[in-house]
Amino acid sequence: MGRNGGRVSRAVPLRALLEEGDGGILLGVGGGMLYDCLRPFRARFPRSTGVLDGLYSLAVGLGSFAFLLRCSDGELRGFLVAGGIGGGALYVSAFSSLLRPLWDFWADTLVILGRLLAFPARQTVKGGKIFFRRGKNLFYFARKCYTIKKIGYQAQFSK
Repeated sequence: MGRNGGRVSRAVPLRALLEEGDGGILLGVGGGMLYDCLRPFRARFPRSTGVLDGLYSLAVGLGSFAFLLRCSDGELRGFLVAGGIGGGALYVSAFSSLLRPLWDFWADTLVILGRLLAFPARQTVKGGKIFFRRGKNLFYFARKCYTIKKIGYQAQFSK
């Protein structure tokens, strides 16, 4: 038995605790930044709000879980959770209003890029509809013409 009555001491240096706490704060700032990046898309596409919020919750939840498992050896340490919440609050209070125009710009740029990339597909569908409509009339005419020729041919030999 040791000096502490047989219990194993888990002494963690203060420096390691501070580094883990900094990681929790950065995790919170990253979560706040991700939420802020999704804000313009939720404003432009209101129907996608539920899906985006679900993906955000899943990403932040899994990221927090992985961070807590890696940094604290599977233990739930209160200062890491508080650091994450504090980091999110820090981002929202200090940086969110400064970076919002930047996120709006990039959201607009991505929407324009999506429209440009979808342009060839839209034109192909549009051309396909025109081709289908003309082809349908052509085949309808060809079938009528064949029927007329067939009936005329049969009528010629039935006399």
